[in-house]
Amino acid sequence: MASRQVTPGALFRPYCRRYLEKHLNTLDAHTPFQDFTFKGMGPNGGLWLSTTGEPFFGEDGEFAGYRGVGRDVSREIELSSTTDSFKAIFDQLNEAIALWDAEDRFIIGNLASHSLHEYVETFLKPGLPFETYISEGVANGLFPDAIGNEDA
Repeated sequence: MASRQVTPGALFRPYCRRYLEKHLNTLDAHTPFQDFTFKGMGPNGGLWLSTTGEPFFGEDGEFAGYRGVGRDVSREIELSSTTDSFKAIFDQLNEAIALWDAEDRFIIGNLASHSLHEYVETFLKPGLPFETYISEGVANGLFPDAIGNEDA
């Protein structure tokens, strides 16, 4: 069996030394792995790849390598980073802001919107219909002026 070598100049370099070491230990143990994600260089610059592998063994029982798949996850990584940045900025606003879709379902709210009342966190989840938000809000005292006028 050929030995595995990882050098600092390797084409694909994981973004974290401990993450790489953990993965190399998995490879040394000849155990399956899923979603090993790392940044590499492609013909058009940097890209993120995710790989999954299953060990396979020869007829003699000797480890023969890995079989698996890899995929470009650059777009997912980019969107995740953008979403995280947006959420961090969104949460810094002092005004309560909540976004609802065209079918009046809750999408996202900033921290101020979730801190309007202690009960909001118990029911304000993505996909919640606006009508349910209002009825739950009235039932939990979020809209005190609406009490007694629920059917209006």
